[in-house]
Amino acid sequence: MKVFVSYSVEDTSLVRQLVAQLRSCTDKVFWWDGNKEPGQGVWLTIHDWIDQSDLVLAVLTGRTLARAMAVGNEIGYARAKGKFILPLVGPEVRSEELGCLSGVTYQRINSENPGPAIEAVRLQIATREQQAADKALNLLLIVGGVIAMIWLLLKAREPGEDDGHSDA
Repeated sequence: MKVFVSYSVEDTSLVRQLVAQLRSCTDKVFWWDGNKEPGQGVWLTIHDWIDQSDLVLAVLTGRTLARAMAVGNEIGYARAKGKFILPLVGPEVRSEELGCLSGVTYQRINSENPGPAIEAVRLQIATREQQAADKALNLLLIVGGVIAMIWLLLKAREPGEDDGHSDA
């Protein structure tokens, strides 16, 4: 599973802790301070990371709200692409301040003790990976069933040794 982290650069220390823990349970974590490449277009890069991601973590603290434009753009882009967004909300943020994520279930994150929030994210990743594996297995079973049906139909149409027809 690939994860994009949207956050304020003021929360880099908190995000660094989050990313360190997520690396053990994800294929890739995209985050600005960890993945940026000098000389690349900022929004083109961020949109590419979001496009590649299965999950978008939106770290929303009081500092994020102060620079809400960039994070808001990232979240808006992710929503438009149908990405699953998991908001991690600081204790100082009121639910009515969440803007476009108002009404979305969120996980509280405390910079002094991010462990419970990180564990909730790990659980969400594991759940989503299991759901993806279940979908893949179901698709495989359906395709296998269709192939078996086609094979049986073709087998039934083959002329048999005793089909009542003679060659003479």
